Amino acid sequence: MHGSVDYFVNFKNYSDSPVSNLTSVFSLPRIGYKTLTEGKDRGSEFDIYLKEKITVPSNFKAYYTTETLDEDLEASVHNSSIWSESVTDYAAVTAVKLVMESGSLDNGKEYVINYKGTSGSQEQYKGIAYSSVAFSLDDGAKTFTESELLGMKAYYEMGIHAHDSTIYVGDSWTAEDNFDLAVDENGDMIPFADLTVDDSEVIITKPGNYPVVYKYLDMEKTVTVTVKNNEQSITGSDVTKYVGDAMPSDSEFNASATDKDGGVITVTLDKGAVDMSIPGDYDVVITATDGQTKTVKVHVKEDKHSINGIDLIRYTGDALPSIAEFKATAMDKDGNPLEVTLDTSSVDMTTTGTYSVVITASDGQTKTVSLEIRENKQSLVGSDVTKYVGDTLPQDTEFMVSATDKEGNIISVTVDTSKVDMSKAGTYDVVLKAEDGQLLTVKVIVKANLQSINGIDVAKNIGDALPEKGEFMASATDRDGNPIDVTIDTSKVGMNTPGKYEVVITSTDGQTLTVFVTVTGLVLDGTVTIIYIDSNGNVIHEQRIITGQVGDAYSTEALNLKGYTLKEIRGNATGLFTEENQTVTYVYTKDENGNQLPQTGVSTPLISFVKYLGAVLIVMGGGLVYKNRKKSKIER
Repeated sequence: MHGSVDYFVNFKNYSDSPVSNLTSVFSLPRIGYKTLTEGKDRGSEFDIYLKEKITVPSNFKAYYTTETLDEDLEASVHNSSIWSESVTDYAAVTAVKLVMESGSLDNGKEYVINYKGTSGSQEQYKGIAYSSVAFSLDDGAKTFTESELLGMKAYYEMGIHAHDSTIYVGDSWTAEDNFDLAVDENGDMIPFADLTVDDSEVIITKPGNYPVVYKYLDMEKTVTVTVKNNEQSITGSDVTKYVGDAMPSDSEFNASATDKDGGVITVTLDKGAVDMSIPGDYDVVITATDGQTKTVKVHVKEDKHSINGIDLIRYTGDALPSIAEFKATAMDKDGNPLEVTLDTSSVDMTTTGTYSVVITASDGQTKTVSLEIRENKQSLVGSDVTKYVGDTLPQDTEFMVSATDKEGNIISVTVDTSKVDMSKAGTYDVVLKAEDGQLLTVKVIVKANLQSINGIDVAKNIGDALPEKGEFMASATDRDGNPIDVTIDTSKVGMNTPGKYEVVITSTDGQTLTVFVTVTGLVLDGTVTIIYIDSNGNVIHEQRIITGQVGDAYSTEALNLKGYTLKEIRGNATGLFTEENQTVTYVYTKDENGNQLPQTGVSTPLISFVKYLGAVLIVMGGGLVYKNRKKSKIER
């Protein structure tokens, strides 16, 4: 830009009364701009730009806009969004609004408000530029009246015209930026290229004040270029949201900006591209009032936020269900697992009913599920079993096992008898396990087996009666050693036929024993004659004859005979009956007192007869033995 302009606006009250609440708007001269109220071309031949902030009286405020005012001037003036008390680049200002906020302008009084501007390029320096001014008095109508166009004629005196400037580290700069124009003695413009310029001291990367010298013939102009640290900045951060969330507020982006001098400036955010209903990464443009921009992102993610749990049925007496049993889970918006807690404070596990249980996630989500407590009909019963050494393992049915689940339904039971030793007396645990996990321990009591059955064989002769029960010596005990009854089965015995016959002894507990009855025919008897004599061979006492079944035992004994003393025994005093007749002789000696032989009154012939009679008796005795073979007979 080139050329400097001192510009002023003069407010003067020509009315008869004071004026208050004055509002004035003036637009800067621009080629092609129209008047404010009538829409006519002003006829400006060059542009003028505002150079700096305007100084106003204390009861006035100045507002600036960089927008083009609408044809509806009143609407533009009252559109607060386009006006601000300061801007970063005053050269961009298109219009200024001056508002008298207090006090009044009395009759004949005036306010003069000055401002500085710069002109356009060299080619525009010959001509005139017009500013359009309108004002309004707050009389209720708020209508604006436009004053006459204010014209400014451009003219420059001979010499080199240049200006000081301030730039910032990082800005681009050339010496021509500070050059306005140069005019020779004829008033003609001198091209910049014809000037000699010394800008060797300028270091645009280092803060400082640097001279720039412009020369043409004998004309010279020195200006200062001030280089400052550039404190311009704009910051902002990405924002993560989830489908269905509200549009993020401006503050969530942590957006801020500073101008080149480090002053905080306003930022606006353009979120027009963001769609909160569809997952994706969307650009948001942050724009500062000095034109800086920064693009950040709104990351719209699928919302995986969830909380889950199931209803449960339990039974009276059960433990409170755990989190796992309720299948209670929760996820945050990113699908990460969250901790959950259960509120079971209302649940009474001893009373039937339906209770509410609240599942709460660590991010505040909640879900209510139900816990139904039913009557517990679960059961498992069984009984002990008593067995005896040598028995087989008891069957499952012997334990009288039965089980029901919590609903009362019959369920299966397994019986574990692995610890039972049927070969050894003792008490053993048997574990009953229902299919729903119930356990019950019963016992197998293995006792010593005292069971027994006894009996003997019996011998009989043809024609004898059947043996009696007692003859068999039959007896029995049960497993506990208690006596029990027996029966004798002699149905197979034939007492009229010699032979060996089975007889079955049966106890009331089912034990059996087989013995035998032997039936025989004619039985031979043996004879033993016992003689008592003195040492001379004289018979001193009547002889004795004993008979018995051959093979049976016999025994004899000495007699106490008065006047005699036993001297010796000839033969076997004891032994077995044989088919041959045997004799046992007891020999006595006569005592010294002269005892005589006893007077038996038996003569020799009589003795012979007795011998004969004895032989007959032997035969007859044989008949007696046949009848009673178990009894020996002694004949005298």
